Amino acid sequence: MVARSTLFHTAYLITIIIKGLFGLLEFCGGAMIAIFGPQQLHGLVLRVIDPQLYQRGSTLPNLRSTVPRRWPIRRVIS
Repeated sequence: MVARSTLFHTAYLITIIIKGLFGLLEFCGGAMIAIFGPQQLHGLVLRVIDPQLYQRGSTLPNLRSTVPRRWPIRRVIS
């Protein structure tokens, strides 16, 4: 019984640490948005992830061209 209790306590402590790390990550992301602004942060993400997209400019026209004009309202399940 004691070993099982310690196992649950250790698992509980690990989940609390993981939750704290996610909270710290969320705080850092919010601070970056507050300091740099959403537009500069968007540019930074584009530069890091795909430099070619950053050099071409806005991604919105590229995304709009890939979406079909009419999405099907119902899907036929056969």
